[in-house]
Amino acid sequence: MHISGDHRQQKRDASNVSGDFCRSIGFYDKSILAKQEPLPKLRRQRDMRTSVYAFLALCLLALLATSCSSDDDSDAGIPTALEGREFWSTWVTIEGESKELIDNTRVVLRFNGNQIGASAGCNSMGGTFKLKGSTLTVTNLFMTEMGCDPGRHEQDDFVATTLLASPTAKLDSNDLTLTTGNVTIQLLDASVANPDREIIGNLWAVTGFIDGQTVSSFAVDVPGHLVFHENSTLTGFDGCANFSAPIEISDGSTGGPVKGDGEMQFGPIDRAPTADCANPGYAEAFHQLFATGGATFTINGANLTIVNARGVGVMLSER
Repeated sequence: MHISGDHRQQKRDASNVSGDFCRSIGFYDKSILAKQEPLPKLRRQRDMRTSVYAFLALCLLALLATSCSSDDDSDAGIPTALEGREFWSTWVTIEGESKELIDNTRVVLRFNGNQIGASAGCNSMGGTFKLKGSTLTVTNLFMTEMGCDPGRHEQDDFVATTLLASPTAKLDSNDLTLTTGNVTIQLLDASVANPDREIIGNLWAVTGFIDGQTVSSFAVDVPGHLVFHENSTLTGFDGCANFSAPIEISDGSTGGPVKGDGEMQFGPIDRAPTADCANPGYAEAFHQLFATGGATFTINGANLTIVNARGVGVMLSER
């Protein structure tokens, strides 16, 4: 809810008046009262009743002002409709003309609490945001300093400049539009733009290896891959040889194949013999995944992450 400046000032005024009044009747100087002529008993009683009524009225006004402000501050410019969501750009214009982004890049916005994250193909950005009315205000914006080609750096600067220009934001279900004086960025919820893929039936190519908090990759001519089949069989290539294994995939409760997060149990690996391997370290890192006989997996769009109980895993992308 929007809180006008006048309403907030009324709240402060009411609080100050009630606080001053409370001090005036609760903390008085007895020496001053002793010098005053005593008032008729009836007059003092009537004044006390009037004072009490005035005090209660002022305190009630202050309470109502605080209550109204509390209701308005509950969303404090952070709409719940954006919470935890990620948006991908679908169209960008400058002065009404389409701005072509570099191939295989997009503008990405993420919202979490009062934090906003952004990227445009090179560096990552983050900061604090507030939505007042339809105006998106971003503060404390920071950016990583990865070295990229000039075109990608230009896109980073373009997005950062747009966010710091206090754009107008319009959210319509899964569509988010940011507009400044001459720039419009249209975005779509990532869950719609990039829905989670089915784990079964797709070829998942290896993009990296996980060992605890460390992520690494290898330069290989042909990356390893995994394919999960409907007959509870896993086949793959580890950079040196083909292999297969029985596998059970479940969501941890039903025991059936699922879309999204889940668990998998591996049977014995049947690997084709190989006399020579150009990437033995790659193959070894790959097979560390199967050492515990089971793992958990997460699918995020076209990306699959599988990690076993030792924190060793593989990152893959659907091809």
